[in-house]
This record gives sequence, C-alpha cells and structure tokens, in this order.
Amino acid sequence: SDLIESRIGNRFEPFIAYKIISVDNINVLKIDCKKSNKACYLDKKIFYIRTSPTARALEGPEMVSYINTRFPSN
Repeated sequence: SDLIESRIGNRFEPFIAYKIISVDNINVLKIDCKKSNKACYLDKKIFYIRTSPTARALEGPEMVSYINTRFPSN
C-alpha cells in the first residue's frame, strides 16, 4: 500500500487488489488491476501499457498519441 501511494499515487489504490497465493508451495504475490479512466504514471514520469502478457513503457509521441486517444479528458 505504501509503495502504491509513493510510486503511482493513492488515487489509484482502489483500482488495485493484491494477495499472496501459493503456487507449487511457493508464495506468489498476485496483483489484479482494474481499468482506470485516467492515465497513471510510475514515479510521475513513466507510462506503461499492457500488451498481451507483458507491459511496455511508451515515450514521446507514441505516449502522447495513446493517452490522447485512450483518455481524451486527461
């Protein structure tokens, strides 16, 4: 909870659910993220998008275009 607040902001905490689950006797942190209607930045500068099973950072014009299309009121 402290990391969420310091790295992305507490206004996004309601969109994130996490719990520890056991997979083959190994504890794993499972994180579920709900869709937001606002752009969210890691450390107030890095913008990531989900692409299939991975996340990737967008920068420059690609980031601006994506945010303007996906979050028109941002």
